[in-house]
Amino acid sequence: MNSLDDIPPYLQSLFETAGPIIQFRILRDLLDQDESWIRTADRDRELNKHSKIVELMNARANNGTWNGLLIGSNADEFKQSTAFSLLRLCEWGREQHPIIPQTIEKVLLPTLTRDDFIWEFAAIAHGDSEKQLARRLVRDSVLYIITRATQIPNELIQAQLEILLTEWEAFAASESELPPALPGYAAVCWYPWDDDNFPRVRDIAVKLFEKLEEMLGRDLECPVWFEPHRLKLFHKEIYLSFPSLHLFQLELTARLGITSSLPFSAWLLEELEFRQDADGLFRFEHNELAPEPIGYYFPLEAKNEAQYPLEYSFRAHLIFKLLGYDF
Repeated sequence: MNSLDDIPPYLQSLFETAGPIIQFRILRDLLDQDESWIRTADRDRELNKHSKIVELMNARANNGTWNGLLIGSNADEFKQSTAFSLLRLCEWGREQHPIIPQTIEKVLLPTLTRDDFIWEFAAIAHGDSEKQLARRLVRDSVLYIITRATQIPNELIQAQLEILLTEWEAFAASESELPPALPGYAAVCWYPWDDDNFPRVRDIAVKLFEKLEEMLGRDLECPVWFEPHRLKLFHKEIYLSFPSLHLFQLELTARLGITSSLPFSAWLLEELEFRQDADGLFRFEHNELAPEPIGYYFPLEAKNEAQYPLEYSFRAHLIFKLLGYDF
């Protein structure tokens, strides 16, 4: 199917110009055309043969991991880790590929049920406090991958998320508690909470961010291997320099329904709305690559900076859809 008749006018130019990954995600995520639609199924088959995707899948070892790492203890290791690889595949639209549930079953669920298992951090986490922090980071990373990949209710996952929410409440009440991790927050945002729990979860998240806003600009003592993954807010110039961080944070608040409840995300949304040019694409003055902990998020397929607006525009439209904008 080559006709663009079933593509809304505001997406036609973006769809025509984008590569197969963004085209697939426009069809599936923006237009709700799943693989039962011929064009979506065609793009899906095309992606399973995409050289970058095949290369990443083939890099998985026989034990189900990438390089024997869950998260990695530094930036270089993170890019070679199981977490980065699985989240990258999800962002490439491969959630339904057999490699994802296989890895969840073989590697992630056993990790989640073992409270003493801290992977590569066993060698670098010193003392009980650091080991507890490492365990939380491992747990939160596993929860994020599973919720991002499956997006279905699960009693085990929800029980673990409830523990995490309790930890958030404790941290919001006292800075002496262990700090929250970005993957845990992302897991809460991606999990499909039911109507009975959703308002409560949103309220806890809002209180957490009120605490983080209060702490903005203050150093928090934590291990160097945890700092990149710590959940924190940044000054406005950081978000403007790193559009991918801007979009990532905004997408998560939109998924959790708290965008308008937080000053920082309300500002992010206002800034995003002003970034659309006359040709329909979204552009930023600065185009720094994604910071370390979200390197899997951006870029999806852009080969150079000139193609970044295509990715910004897809992300912007996804955010607007999550927020219920009517085009």
